[in-house]
Amino acid sequence: MRDEEGAAFDFALANQARDRAFRARVYPLFAFPFAVVLLVAARPDEPYLALMALYGAAVYSTLAQTFQGYSESHGGPLLLATLPLRGESAFRIGAEKAFLVGLAAPIYLFLGVALFSVSLSGRGLPLLLGARHALVAGLFALLLCAFFFERRRVKAFAEADRGVFREDLGGGPFLAVLLAAGLALLLRLTYAWKRRRADPRQP
Repeated sequence: MRDEEGAAFDFALANQARDRAFRARVYPLFAFPFAVVLLVAARPDEPYLALMALYGAAVYSTLAQTFQGYSESHGGPLLLATLPLRGESAFRIGAEKAFLVGLAAPIYLFLGVALFSVSLSGRGLPLLLGARHALVAGLFALLLCAFFFERRRVKAFAEADRGVFREDLGGGPFLAVLLAAGLALLLRLTYAWKRRRADPRQP
């Protein structure tokens, strides 16, 4: 990593773990996907609820990403304002890598383990199909975050968090909802079509 990129990676990773405002806004977002996994375990007749957890987490990842630009204290913004950054783009890339490595990827790892455990119990999606969806949804989430990251011009934890956010905060997540719903529907219809071809008696 370049100096600015490595510094941003360390700075963002540390703040993701200790910034209370960031944690309070971001971590509860992912309670819903894990709650859906529990619902899948309780309702084996509706295994495709797992898709809601997997692709829903992609949407929450893009929303969580927008909060990375805010800090609960003035320390982060003041520090960044005094740093002689030679390459702001490298700094932003390092912060984005910290978000993907420190938050988005672990969320999908935990979701994958949870769905794997549900599949082993004979509930939810078949094991191979569930693993395939977990992989596709995880890659989809990382691509979504990278896509919206390129459209945000805010350095990590560079603005004081006063509970007031820019008007375009929800634009990315709203588009992510549409993209995630479209992908999940396409995959579900593709699977149903293949199953019907294999066995015409299937509904």
